[in-house]
Amino acid sequence: MIPLRHELIRASAGTGKTYQLTLRYLQILFATQEPEKAIALTFTRKAAGEFFEKIFRRLADAAESPKNAALLGGDLGLTVTVDQCRANLRLLLERLHRLQLSTYDSFFTRVVQTFPFELGLAGPPTLLDDDQRVQAILRAQQALSRRTQLDEPFLREFWHACKRASLGAEMKTITEVVTRFILENQALFFDASAPECWGTSDRIWEGGCAWACGDLDLAEEARRLQDALDWTALAEPQVLFWRELIAELSTWRPPIEMPKRTKYFLGQALPCFADLESGTCTINVNRKKQVLAPAVGASLKRIVQFIAWTIVHGKLEVTRGIFDLVRLFEEIYRHEVRLMGQLTLEDATRLLCGGPTHGRGLADPEMRDLLGYRLDGSFDHWLLDEFQDTSRVQWRAVSDLIDEILQDPEGRRSFFAVGDTKQSLYGWRGSDPRLFDEIHDRYADVLHVRELNKSYRSCPAVLAMTNAVFGQKETIAELCTPALAERWAGMWQEHTSADHLANQPGFSCLLHAPENDEPCFETVLGLLKELSPLEKGLSVAVLTRKNDVAEALVEYLRTNGGPPCSLAANVRPGTDSALAAGLRSFLTVAAHPQDTLAWNHLRMTPLGMPLEERHRTAAALSAHLLEIWSEQGLVGLADEWIRLCHGILATDDAFNRGRLESCRRAALALEARGETDIDAYVRQLGSLELRENDTPGQVAVMTVHKAKGLDWDVVILTDLAGNTLLQRRDGLEVHRGGDGEILWVLDMPASDIAKHDSVLGARIAAAQEDAAFENLCVLYVALTRAKRGLYVVTHPGKPTSANFHRLLDETLGAKPHDLTIGDTTFCSAWQHGNAAWISTLGTPVRVDHAPAALPSISPEQQVSVLRPRARRPSAGEIRKIPGRTLFQRSTDQRDIGIAAHEALSRIEWLSGDEANENAAIETALAGTPASAAEAIRRLFASDEIRQAFRAPTHEVTLWREKPFELLSGDQWISGRFDRVVIRRNRASGGDEATVLDLKVHAEARDSEALVSQYRVQMDLYRAALAELLGIDPKRIAAYLLSTTASSGAPARLLPC
Repeated sequence: MIPLRHELIRASAGTGKTYQLTLRYLQILFATQEPEKAIALTFTRKAAGEFFEKIFRRLADAAESPKNAALLGGDLGLTVTVDQCRANLRLLLERLHRLQLSTYDSFFTRVVQTFPFELGLAGPPTLLDDDQRVQAILRAQQALSRRTQLDEPFLREFWHACKRASLGAEMKTITEVVTRFILENQALFFDASAPECWGTSDRIWEGGCAWACGDLDLAEEARRLQDALDWTALAEPQVLFWRELIAELSTWRPPIEMPKRTKYFLGQALPCFADLESGTCTINVNRKKQVLAPAVGASLKRIVQFIAWTIVHGKLEVTRGIFDLVRLFEEIYRHEVRLMGQLTLEDATRLLCGGPTHGRGLADPEMRDLLGYRLDGSFDHWLLDEFQDTSRVQWRAVSDLIDEILQDPEGRRSFFAVGDTKQSLYGWRGSDPRLFDEIHDRYADVLHVRELNKSYRSCPAVLAMTNAVFGQKETIAELCTPALAERWAGMWQEHTSADHLANQPGFSCLLHAPENDEPCFETVLGLLKELSPLEKGLSVAVLTRKNDVAEALVEYLRTNGGPPCSLAANVRPGTDSALAAGLRSFLTVAAHPQDTLAWNHLRMTPLGMPLEERHRTAAALSAHLLEIWSEQGLVGLADEWIRLCHGILATDDAFNRGRLESCRRAALALEARGETDIDAYVRQLGSLELRENDTPGQVAVMTVHKAKGLDWDVVILTDLAGNTLLQRRDGLEVHRGGDGEILWVLDMPASDIAKHDSVLGARIAAAQEDAAFENLCVLYVALTRAKRGLYVVTHPGKPTSANFHRLLDETLGAKPHDLTIGDTTFCSAWQHGNAAWISTLGTPVRVDHAPAALPSISPEQQVSVLRPRARRPSAGEIRKIPGRTLFQRSTDQRDIGIAAHEALSRIEWLSGDEANENAAIETALAGTPASAAEAIRRLFASDEIRQAFRAPTHEVTLWREKPFELLSGDQWISGRFDRVVIRRNRASGGDEATVLDLKVHAEARDSEALVSQYRVQMDLYRAALAELLGIDPKRIAAYLLSTTASSGAPARLLPC
């Protein structure tokens, strides 16, 4: 076997890390003939798919010709033949199901599924998606609430923890507690589950906290300060400030918000705290310097120390309170959710790490042996992609397995990792770029390290800006910290273009937007119009730092005549269209017909009228949908909605059709995991998020984080305004040891106190350095996405600001001057290359993506695929609405009609006995609104109508509220019969039928006018019934049952 050395590659942007991974995998394949013994892990399915594709493509190309085989052999350092390539390609295909090219998450999940019982789970695990995670948290909250009601000691402990965490502030609900304190700190709790790590003074200050002191009566100390001051020596403005301070101290008590003047003196005294009682300490008091007498300084020092300690001690209590809240919640969540096998991706990873909160992991030798046995063989070769983004939790999950490989004395196994610490963007979610250097140092004697700085992406003009910005150690030290500048310089090497790009024309520049172009959108739009990269067949992207800016920019470009653009962001197909909103109401009515909001929303949609005519009420629609659900499940409900929507959608409406298909796939996914609850489907649609891919031929607008790993011919970078590069993240401050383990956690006090404490000040400085490092990484990733054109649009940097604007201006030596691109003049502060490089490009070759021509079909073979014209019988109704009724605040006439129809449908036949008939009618009217009930009573006051409802003596079939769908010619007829009586007439040799249709009016109407108004509708009913029964329309009688809801006019039976 060819020996494979352990390698760690630092691959700068565009230098071909995927190429290196592909070669390494092929080296293993040719050397071992056991591809299943190699495991390659990355962070996204897209990256894993790209890696998989390139392996097969490279091998397939080499299997096609000796020339390609020789090229592959040269890269691998082997003699490679076509036959070998074909044999290895066949081998990969045969063992495809055993290949391990995946994401970290999928690998960890597979391992947990392999031995759930050994990891302490009650059964095979289920991976929770975002919606299920929310529901799991809700169940845990409910269990927590029950526990507080049943367990008084637990209630006292939980209440005390809430008080400490909130510094005594009242919180109204458990949901507020869980959201505010628990969820955002749960991962931190797993990393530091020992209580002594949280807010323990001795753990933070090994020699004791310098602020620690006993209790102090501030009012009494204020009197001592008043007596110590030499009031005659003070200027009037100073007297004013001192008197205000003394008055505040006489009444103020922490933790109430600190008064204004007390805060002022605290800020003046903290910088010289150690010298306050020396007699030489000078502070500013109302813009005048004052030397403090020893007695005044001593009193002020006691006040400052007590206030500082009160604040620090309060933060220690808050931190311990947060720990207790998370601990109590985690105790319940673990039993309610995690031990039941319901895991998040993070849970799966932590189970493999083991520890106090997750039991045994792969650190246990027995577990590692089980892994190799149950995964059908151990892994001899590990390939890790984007190693700088690996979190310590992920590394701990596999570190023992990799440690065995790196210390293997036989040299049969290998380790390979590639990454770039300059592209570390995910510190906020746990990745730690220092891990890269730690692994390098720990295994320095066996690891071979390579640096890759030759770009196969960017031309020299683009790299000129990157080199100019990031090669300035002195400027980085000035704007960030000297320590960070040293750290960055240790990673940085000048970037060069590959030989085939060395003479490629390109351009990079720093543009200053006008002051009135605050978000820089106008300048970005001007650039896009003048460059017109899409017309030259070039790919182009506009990058921002924040999602909301990207969304606003897309809206601006679309409304101001910009080129076509797409927002590369997560889309919400279950909520971002009217059809999706309608589907959620459709499903809600199915599960909860009493939900009037959902029903009324559904009625207001374009599908509302046909649904209402066919089903009349929400209850009837619910019954119909529940029948579909019982037979076809959630997918059946989705299909029913899609079927209804297709009748109103244009054939070229790709957006809405795509959204409907996404909603249907969500139903399939729910059913695949055994979930059939309609409410769960509604929740799933409400939280459903999908990543929308870039659209070719459009300007891609996205954040820098989403752009990582991608490239374009032209990149415009904007949205660089903001705070200092040293702006640290909010939240609990975490201090780690050299091995990355957490030493202490603290809810940091205000910076004016913390920065004057040696321990807390050092922690803040370290956090600021980490923030500045991540900001430099963001800028580095942004500046290395372009192949040929890089345009950075900012405002001029201010001399006092330590932000991106000033960093760019100073590193590039900004000298504003006019730059003409096309017909527009821009303000350029720096540029390199040929500004007119795009004009040197020829006309792009247009690739025709039209599908291949299909054989022609003869007219007699052709089948019409035109959608039938939808028609409803009620559409033929002609009526006038009196203007006086338009805005009346009264019961809706349609609601009265619906209630009347529902009541009438409950009457099957009348007996012929008037007393019994009246009783049957009143029974049918139970629960019916008064106006509708009165209309039905008036209906049956007519002897002629009563007779039509009496049971016949011969054989009949009765339909009540019968919906129908009928394709007649090129028309799709959809409706509902109120009442149909079908008579079997054997003597005449054919059936006969009578259609009765109820009409409820607000006031009396002329009979002839009524018949004329509804003639078209009744003719459609007659035609539809004739086709459904297969009889002559002449054998069908049709009548209107006309009644009123309020007037005294009699009801009538009107033939049509």
